[in-house]
Amino acid sequence: MKRVPRFELPHPKDATVQVVYGWDHAIGFFAAIDFGQAASVKAHERALVEYDTFQRGYSQEFPLRGCLEFLSEHGLFTLDDLNEAIAWFHSHGDKHPPKKLRVAVTVLSDMKRVAD
Repeated sequence: MKRVPRFELPHPKDATVQVVYGWDHAIGFFAAIDFGQAASVKAHERALVEYDTFQRGYSQEFPLRGCLEFLSEHGLFTLDDLNEAIAWFHSHGDKHPPKKLRVAVTVLSDMKRVAD
């Protein structure tokens, strides 16, 4: 059985929050954010949020961009930082990005590996 390419990292704003993302032939580009017991989660909020082909709002036309925007919506990086990171990645790859772009460049690099 082939292993699903997936990556994990702690949320940059709360290390108790776990972020998982990657690509799978059945669900496409995906991301899941487990807020678990994070203090920011209120009783009426979902502790686990997901983005994949089976979720409402999945972009069939631009699945990778949709996944990156999902991560942005949940605070991994801003949309401005994402756009800057894309420009950085196109010209420099993942070599020594500025600190504010590191998470976004790391995610871009990982997603490029699974897409290749």
